Amino acid sequence: MSRKKPKSRIRKWSENVVKKVIKTPFSMTANTAKNAVSKANPFDQKINKDDVADTGTESMRLAYTSVKKGKNAIKTVKRSVKTTERTIKTTGTVVKGTGTVVYRTTAFTIKSAILVSKFIVNTTFHVVASLMNPVVFIFVGFVVIFLLCFGASLMIISGDNTDKSARVNAAGLVNVSSQYQVGLEYLNTALENHQNNFNSLIDSLYFNYDDLTHSTLIYMERTDATGGKAVYEKSFATDERKNAIKSEWNISITEREFLAIAYVYLENEMNTSGNTEHGIYAVSYTQEVFDTIVSKCSVYSDSVYGGQKCPDENCTRHVEYIDNPDYQAAVERTNKSWAACEEWADIANSIIEDDSIIADGWRIDNWISVYNISPYYSNNGWDFYDYLYDRYIDNWNVMVSTPEKIEEVTYICEYQHDLHSIGLAFFDKETVMNALDFDDISKQWVELTEKGFENNPDIS
Repeated sequence: MSRKKPKSRIRKWSENVVKKVIKTPFSMTANTAKNAVSKANPFDQKINKDDVADTGTESMRLAYTSVKKGKNAIKTVKRSVKTTERTIKTTGTVVKGTGTVVYRTTAFTIKSAILVSKFIVNTTFHVVASLMNPVVFIFVGFVVIFLLCFGASLMIISGDNTDKSARVNAAGLVNVSSQYQVGLEYLNTALENHQNNFNSLIDSLYFNYDDLTHSTLIYMERTDATGGKAVYEKSFATDERKNAIKSEWNISITEREFLAIAYVYLENEMNTSGNTEHGIYAVSYTQEVFDTIVSKCSVYSDSVYGGQKCPDENCTRHVEYIDNPDYQAAVERTNKSWAACEEWADIANSIIEDDSIIADGWRIDNWISVYNISPYYSNNGWDFYDYLYDRYIDNWNVMVSTPEKIEEVTYICEYQHDLHSIGLAFFDKETVMNALDFDDISKQWVELTEKGFENNPDIS
């Protein structure tokens, strides 16, 4: 087996080869070489802060600039990276004291950027020395391009994928499956309380069949998450109407969506407190967070208007007492029958005195024309008198059994109602996230978290 050459000898040999290959016909001063370096080195340019395309070039320029400033700057970066390495654990773990989730790939990417930058700087100077040799120029160019692409790809793959994995897996919850179950309990409590508050409002509306005059009226408009509407026109707040209105409660956001939103909401709160953006902190679900989010997905209002009329304006039984026409007729019949009886008694006495009805014929004819009754004269007319008296007694009995006044009943509305105008609205996930001031990155984070929950085998 052949012995390997020492690195120093290899380096010396390669330098000699380059010197032999490169024989430029032009004399280059030191300043010319320096200018050539500046032109040939794509990284010795001002960093373009306005370019948002993540090609990796600007990252390389930033690293190169740091290297160019001197060994002390590089050492400072190394010390910073080294400190970071000491404070981190494995992916998805929490750093004690800060609560921030940090990943090894972050430090590794920084190191890779520095190493690639160093190689590019050194290589660029050699290229300047051998610019007139096309073979060397092409070869070194390929090497530089390869390392540039490799460095950029490494930053994208190692950093972005790890970060995405942490976001998908909701790493900030630490024990995801356990926190998921805790979050479900908080969520169910928040949903139940929110709905119970609405139901209590509806159940509190006053209604009594025996007191329709003061019973409550209700009107409601419900808007669902898709924009659909349901309108309940003004009516009495009967039990049937109350149950129909309460049945309109329908939150369309799923449990998984709620828990993902709550998680990102907690992370955003931590980032706000720490003056960071979209960092991953160790967080735990709380009842307050779910109460806040649930309050954003469904809102209701109650506006009360007094002195309102009911729909049919017939809620109140209005009674007025008036003279009874039947009583008046009974009084007239009784009085007439008594008058007929008294006048006939005089005729009967006259018949006895005269011992004849002829002398009283004119009185009898007059009596018949007034009372329209045909008399008979047995027992000198007293038998007919008994008949008339019995008729009088019958009319008397009818009169005394007939009420003098009667009720005249009408149904009206006395405008004694309170009208409760209820508004009920439900919102979709996008609207809720907007209400929580989520930016586009936070919304994407929610989507990733939902997928992580869905694919987590420990979450049923």
